[in-house]
Amino acid sequence: MDATPEERRKSENLNVGYDSATRLWDVIVKYSGPESGLAGTGIQVVPLLGGYAVVTLPESEIDAYSDRVQVEFMEKPKHLYFELFQAKERVASGQCRPAEMD
Repeated sequence: MDATPEERRKSENLNVGYDSATRLWDVIVKYSGPESGLAGTGIQVVPLLGGYAVVTLPESEIDAYSDRVQVEFMEKPKHLYFELFQAKERVASGQCRPAEMD
């Protein structure tokens, strides 16, 4: 998130979760306590299971948001093609077996 705009333009991975038109970030947040304190002006929250949420917020609010008491950590999303590629490698190498049907 500390990357310069030029660095983001050059890298597909650094720009994941960032909308340059609106200057908003989608970040994954691990939080504790009530989710009611996660939203705010210009901040949208989509709660997930297990105390996680996807938070959309302005780039200028990231540092202050990470300092909130209920926020345990934040990370930016990643491209799924890395995970897909690794899964395909496991299947191709025979490391994965299909689930048994009952």
